[in-house]
Amino acid sequence: MDIQTALSTTFSSADEFTTLDNLSGILDPELLNQAFKKSGVATVRKRRLPLDAVVWSVIGMSLFRHESVWDIASKMDIALPGKGKLVAPSAMVQARQRLGEGAVEQVFKMMASRHYNHAHFDTFCGL
Repeated sequence: MDIQTALSTTFSSADEFTTLDNLSGILDPELLNQAFKKSGVATVRKRRLPLDAVVWSVIGMSLFRHESVWDIASKMDIALPGKGKLVAPSAMVQARQRLGEGAVEQVFKMMASRHYNHAHFDTFCGL
């Protein structure tokens, strides 16, 4: 694929991922569960911030770097319903520590692998 075609494809599909609802198609729950299992992360009890919501907060932090983690979690509305409407900042920190970097790494590796295997690449000089 030449650069002009790649840019054209990128710009034409840029509108597909303007909301979190559209982005949720990228991270399916089965992929998340496999990544959590592979990295050895699991929760026994039902928490207000489940692990998949914490992964979304990490993605939100990469998209909205200029905002605080607490603001991102509040805007993304990732917490399960509870007594309070907002998530405490300390809860976000504890949830990220519970998740760990290994689980996030596994999610991104598995997601990249899945999308790489479904992509069609042009060959260069027969390679």
